[in-house]
Amino acid sequence: FRSLAIINWGFTKLAFPVGDEWKASFRARVLHLKEYAPSELSMIAWALATRGDYDPDLMAYVARRSMELMRSFTGQNLATIIWAIATVSYKDDPSIDEFLRMALGAIIGRAGEFQPLNIALISWGLSKLSFKADAAFEALCDSAVSQIDAFAPQNLVQVLWACGTCGYRNETFLRAAARVAKRTIGDFTSQHHSNFLWALARLNFKEDVELLRCVADASTRKMHEGSPQHLSNIAWAASQLGSEHFHYCLTAVVKETARRISEFDPPSIMMLSDSLYEAQFGRDEPVMGVLRNHVMRMGSELYTIFTDCLPRRRGFAAPAEISEYQRRLRGIGLTTFGYEHTQALFEDLRLRDGRSWDATEAMALPGWTTNARRTTVARRYSLIVAGRRQIEDPGTIFTSAFASAQEDAATDFAVVWLGQGKADSPSVGRAGRSGDAECRAMLATHEMLKKIVQEEGTDDITGSVAFHTSGVPCLSCVGVAVQFKRCYPKVNFCFTFMNRPLSERDDGMADVAIAPAPQGMAPK
Repeated sequence: FRSLAIINWGFTKLAFPVGDEWKASFRARVLHLKEYAPSELSMIAWALATRGDYDPDLMAYVARRSMELMRSFTGQNLATIIWAIATVSYKDDPSIDEFLRMALGAIIGRAGEFQPLNIALISWGLSKLSFKADAAFEALCDSAVSQIDAFAPQNLVQVLWACGTCGYRNETFLRAAARVAKRTIGDFTSQHHSNFLWALARLNFKEDVELLRCVADASTRKMHEGSPQHLSNIAWAASQLGSEHFHYCLTAVVKETARRISEFDPPSIMMLSDSLYEAQFGRDEPVMGVLRNHVMRMGSELYTIFTDCLPRRRGFAAPAEISEYQRRLRGIGLTTFGYEHTQALFEDLRLRDGRSWDATEAMALPGWTTNARRTTVARRYSLIVAGRRQIEDPGTIFTSAFASAQEDAATDFAVVWLGQGKADSPSVGRAGRSGDAECRAMLATHEMLKKIVQEEGTDDITGSVAFHTSGVPCLSCVGVAVQFKRCYPKVNFCFTFMNRPLSERDDGMADVAIAPAPQGMAPK
């Protein structure tokens, strides 16, 4: 079989289009055999990931065979298979999970034998798979420190990125990485600068001011090489690490953005805008006008969508009316409109009528969570039905929860799936927006009022309702708020929100495509 594995490796290395017949025949041969050498399993996994072939059954088979040979695996074998699993995002498979659990033992016990590339790929793979492995990261970082001067910039940044992604802070490794980065900063690319600073910000490593200024200066010199995401991430990191160390760097980011604004997609523009807002970067900078103009155009389109294109309630609106609204809102290309600009949008849409929540009072309610992965909403209302029946809620907490696409489609108000990463699609395996805490709070209030309207035989409802949420609401929830307000025009509707720090939000993510295929995976 080894010759066949080498041929398959060669075809993949050369990017030769082997076709479905070859893939099917090779797959059948792999599944038929029971005994392999570690290098053969590594080559199979490497080829699958490099071609981007998503074959859960075949990868699970490789994982099972690998567990049998774990004791004889080298660091290169282990790194290659973990890299392959993470590259094609195999998750939630019992065989993969079992392999990763067994691999942790090998990593912890033998990390001292691993080369820098092995350490980089293993840490990158574990973090990309969101696999909780603090003990493994401790062993990997200890091994990295012992040979830190042998790390190429790419591998150094990979390990730091992995630590930042997992939230694992190792002081000894950070200090060692800082020392090497200052010495080799001239070899860093713009992507290295971006991901290095992003990781420092995620880990809140601000102690080494000399390092921050060193990387800021190097980033400024190579700003013209950076992609839109790199520039946005540098601005985000500067907002977290202390803008006083990055003034010239931020100026360079804005100038480069203005020069290449056509290359920026909406999320990159909003991330950059939010980052500059948090960094309190001067609004009077002339080149900021280019960025603001693009944001204002998006704001104008959003206002039109939430006014002229807002659909009627489900059951009254034709399916095409709802579909068109969903299409246009999704077409903006954003999940949120950012803290600063959502405030202005809410004023324009009059979503701030009546008495608002005091943020301290809302956060003191039982059930309010500070979990950065979940959103919390406090609701309060005082309403009168038909001038005689009074109903009140002094304070109820709602938190975000999973909701399916079917639940999205069953709501009275139109909910819009806005996209949530490459693994999701509008119809398969994705979380619905009706599970957002803001949406749950408004829909629950609407269902309660709808029942009262039926009982009383009148829709004459006055009074006030107020919502306060722990983060900037997504655009789907903004649309639900506008629909709620239109449904109950005599009710003062007030929606406020906190500015959750960018460091706690998932949209401040650095490049995950930082790990190259293991170049040393050639057959021997």
